Amino acid sequence: MTPLDPTRLGGGLESAVHMARSRGFSEERLEDIRTAVEEACRNALEHSGPGPRSSTSIDMTCEGERFVVVVMNPGPPFAVPTAKPDLRKKLDGLERSRGWGLFLIRSLADDVSVISHEGINELRIVFALHGHHKDSDRG
Repeated sequence: MTPLDPTRLGGGLESAVHMARSRGFSEERLEDIRTAVEEACRNALEHSGPGPRSSTSIDMTCEGERFVVVVMNPGPPFAVPTAKPDLRKKLDGLERSRGWGLFLIRSLADDVSVISHEGINELRIVFALHGHHKDSDRG
């Protein structure tokens, strides 16, 4: 695990992209990875619970034909929402305007899961090398 430094987030993102590129991911998928990982890191830093932010970290591995990113941070447990945010309700002020991050990550990755234990959250994001199960959803 590598500690996340909010002042040098770009370096970690480029490391993720470099690792995924070396495994043969397409440029489009590299942009998906960059966007999802940046959102996950920013969320982890923003929502970390009490304690030093230096306890927020990232780990990247290649598992066969999958690129896996795990972002860990202290904080209260949370779940990955399964419902799409309602843009109209957000614009009308009926729901908070925030809350798109995990939806965005889910829409870019092939699998997203959260494990919370002993005050630590692990957001696991998986990108498959071949295809993207949501490619047909893109305009």
